[in-house]
Amino acid sequence: MRAHLTAVGRRVASCVAVILLAACSRPIADVATGPDASAHAARADFRIVMERDGGLGSLWIRESVDGATGQWLATTHRICSVPQCQAAMDSATGTFDAATIASLMETVDFARLWTLADDYGRTPNSADMMDHTLKVRYDGRDKTVHGDDGTFPEPARRVSTALHEAIWKARGR
Repeated sequence: MRAHLTAVGRRVASCVAVILLAACSRPIADVATGPDASAHAARADFRIVMERDGGLGSLWIRESVDGATGQWLATTHRICSVPQCQAAMDSATGTFDAATIASLMETVDFARLWTLADDYGRTPNSADMMDHTLKVRYDGRDKTVHGDDGTFPEPARRVSTALHEAIWKARGR
Protein backbone atom coordinates (compact mmCIF):
# COMPACT_ATOMS: atom_id res chain seq x y z
CA MET A 1 0.00 0.00 0.00
CA ARG A 2 2.79 2.36 0.90
CA ALA A 3 4.48 1.81 -2.49
CA HIS A 4 1.20 2.65 -4.19
CA LEU A 5 0.89 5.96 -2.25
CA THR A 6 4.47 6.89 -3.09
CA ALA A 7 3.87 6.33 -6.80
CA VAL A 8 0.65 8.35 -6.65
CA GLY A 9 2.48 11.10 -4.76
CA ARG A 10 5.17 11.24 -7.44
CA ARG A 11 2.56 11.50 -10.19
CA VAL A 12 0.78 14.29 -8.35
CA ALA A 13 4.07 16.12 -7.79
CA SER A 14 4.94 15.74 -11.48
CA CYS A 15 1.53 17.08 -12.53
CA VAL A 16 1.88 20.05 -10.19
CA ALA A 17 5.36 20.80 -11.57
CA VAL A 18 4.09 20.68 -15.16
CA ILE A 19 1.16 22.96 -14.30
CA LEU A 20 3.48 25.45 -12.57
CA LEU A 21 5.90 25.47 -15.50
CA ALA A 22 3.08 26.02 -17.97
CA ALA A 23 1.56 28.80 -15.85
CA CYS A 24 4.88 30.63 -15.45
CA SER A 25 6.07 30.40 -19.03
CA ARG A 26 5.32 32.85 -21.84
CA PRO A 27 3.34 31.73 -24.89
CA ILE A 28 5.36 31.30 -28.09
CA ALA A 29 3.39 34.13 -29.71
CA ASP A 30 4.73 36.57 -27.08
CA VAL A 31 8.30 35.58 -27.84
CA ALA A 32 7.84 35.92 -31.62
CA THR A 33 6.32 39.38 -31.39
CA GLY A 34 8.56 40.85 -28.69
CA PRO A 35 10.67 43.97 -29.34
CA ASP A 36 13.84 42.01 -30.15
CA ALA A 37 12.03 39.88 -32.73
CA SER A 38 10.45 42.89 -34.46
CA ALA A 39 13.78 44.73 -34.52
CA HIS A 40 15.44 41.66 -36.06
CA ALA A 41 12.67 41.38 -38.66
CA ALA A 42 13.12 45.06 -39.59
CA ARG A 43 16.90 44.63 -39.93
CA ALA A 44 16.37 41.56 -42.11
CA ASP A 45 14.38 43.72 -44.54
CA PHE A 46 16.91 46.58 -44.62
CA ARG A 47 19.54 47.24 -47.26
CA ILE A 48 21.35 50.31 -48.61
CA VAL A 49 23.45 50.41 -51.77
CA MET A 50 25.10 53.68 -52.75
CA GLU A 51 26.94 53.96 -56.07
CA ARG A 52 28.83 56.95 -57.41
CA ASP A 53 30.54 56.97 -60.76
CA GLY A 54 32.27 59.42 -63.10
CA GLY A 55 34.09 62.58 -62.20
CA LEU A 56 37.56 63.64 -63.27
CA GLY A 57 39.07 60.42 -61.90
CA SER A 58 36.59 58.18 -63.76
CA LEU A 59 35.81 56.24 -60.61
CA TRP A 60 33.08 53.80 -59.64
CA ILE A 61 32.54 53.80 -55.88
CA ARG A 62 30.12 51.37 -54.24
CA GLU A 63 29.16 51.22 -50.56
CA SER A 64 26.52 48.89 -49.20
CA VAL A 65 25.10 47.39 -46.03
CA ASP A 66 22.86 44.38 -45.49
CA GLY A 67 20.76 44.80 -42.35
CA ALA A 68 20.12 41.08 -41.92
CA THR A 69 23.78 40.26 -41.43
CA GLY A 70 25.21 43.71 -40.64
CA GLN A 71 27.75 43.12 -43.42
CA TRP A 72 29.05 46.22 -45.17
CA LEU A 73 31.16 46.51 -48.30
CA ALA A 74 33.09 49.41 -49.81
CA THR A 75 34.90 49.25 -53.15
CA THR A 76 36.53 51.80 -55.47
CA HIS A 77 37.31 50.94 -59.07
CA ARG A 78 38.37 52.82 -62.16
CA ILE A 79 35.58 52.93 -64.73
CA CYS A 80 36.54 50.41 -67.37
CA SER A 81 34.92 49.43 -70.64
CA VAL A 82 37.06 46.42 -71.50
CA PRO A 83 36.50 42.86 -70.25
CA GLN A 84 39.91 42.66 -68.50
CA CYS A 85 39.48 45.53 -66.04
CA GLN A 86 41.91 45.98 -63.22
CA ALA A 87 41.17 44.95 -59.66
CA ALA A 88 39.63 47.36 -57.18
CA MET A 89 41.83 50.27 -56.13
CA ASP A 90 40.41 49.99 -52.63
CA SER A 91 38.07 47.51 -51.00
CA ALA A 92 37.01 46.65 -47.49
CA THR A 93 34.31 44.68 -45.76
CA GLY A 94 33.17 44.22 -42.20
CA THR A 95 30.18 43.87 -39.92
CA PHE A 96 28.28 46.68 -38.23
CA ASP A 97 26.85 46.20 -34.76
CA ALA A 98 23.09 46.42 -34.15
CA ALA A 99 23.37 50.02 -32.91
CA THR A 100 24.95 51.17 -36.19
CA ILE A 101 22.26 49.39 -38.22
CA ALA A 102 19.60 51.00 -36.03
CA SER A 103 21.18 54.42 -36.58
CA LEU A 104 21.19 53.93 -40.36
CA MET A 105 17.55 52.80 -40.23
CA GLU A 106 16.69 55.94 -38.25
CA THR A 107 18.45 58.09 -40.87
CA VAL A 108 16.39 56.42 -43.62
CA ASP A 109 13.19 56.98 -41.60
CA PHE A 110 14.02 60.65 -41.09
CA ALA A 111 14.97 61.20 -44.75
CA ARG A 112 11.50 60.19 -45.98
CA LEU A 113 12.98 58.82 -49.21
CA TRP A 114 9.64 57.50 -50.46
CA THR A 115 8.45 61.09 -50.99
CA LEU A 116 11.32 61.81 -53.40
CA ALA A 117 11.29 61.50 -57.17
CA ASP A 118 13.22 58.60 -58.69
CA ASP A 119 15.41 60.64 -61.05
CA TYR A 120 16.67 64.18 -60.61
CA GLY A 121 18.50 64.29 -63.93
CA ARG A 122 21.83 65.87 -64.71
CA THR A 123 23.16 69.33 -64.11
CA PRO A 124 23.51 71.15 -67.46
CA ASN A 125 27.10 71.61 -68.72
CA SER A 126 28.56 69.37 -66.03
CA ALA A 127 30.76 66.80 -67.70
CA ASP A 128 32.95 66.09 -64.67
CA MET A 129 30.36 65.51 -61.95
CA MET A 130 29.74 62.21 -60.24
CA ASP A 131 26.45 60.39 -60.85
CA HIS A 132 24.78 59.16 -57.63
CA THR A 133 22.40 56.21 -57.32
CA LEU A 134 20.97 55.35 -53.92
CA LYS A 135 19.01 52.10 -53.55
CA VAL A 136 17.20 51.38 -50.29
CA ARG A 137 15.09 48.42 -49.22
CA TYR A 138 13.25 48.95 -45.96
CA ASP A 139 9.96 47.92 -44.41
CA GLY A 140 8.90 45.92 -47.49
CA ARG A 141 9.52 48.81 -49.90
CA ASP A 142 12.24 49.59 -52.43
CA LYS A 143 13.37 53.06 -53.47
CA THR A 144 15.97 54.23 -55.97
CA VAL A 145 17.03 57.87 -56.20
CA HIS A 146 19.33 59.05 -58.98
CA GLY A 147 21.04 62.39 -59.59
CA ASP A 148 24.46 63.96 -59.92
CA ASP A 149 26.61 66.17 -57.69
CA GLY A 150 24.36 69.13 -58.46
CA THR A 151 20.91 67.49 -58.48
CA PHE A 152 21.08 64.69 -55.89
CA PRO A 153 18.50 65.69 -53.26
CA GLU A 154 19.56 66.51 -49.70
CA PRO A 155 17.53 63.73 -47.97
CA ALA A 156 19.18 61.07 -50.15
CA ARG A 157 22.55 62.73 -49.59
CA ARG A 158 22.04 62.42 -45.79
CA VAL A 159 21.51 58.65 -46.13
CA SER A 160 24.56 58.35 -48.40
CA THR A 161 26.70 60.38 -45.99
CA ALA A 162 25.54 58.37 -42.96
CA LEU A 163 26.48 55.10 -44.69
CA HIS A 164 29.82 56.48 -45.84
CA GLU A 165 30.69 57.83 -42.38
CA ALA A 166 29.70 54.56 -40.67
CA ILE A 167 31.96 52.61 -43.03
CA TRP A 168 34.86 55.00 -42.54
CA LYS A 169 34.43 54.82 -38.77
CA ALA A 170 34.39 51.00 -38.95
CA ARG A 171 37.58 51.15 -41.01
CA GLY A 172 39.25 53.30 -38.37
CA ARG A 173 39.62 56.33 -40.59
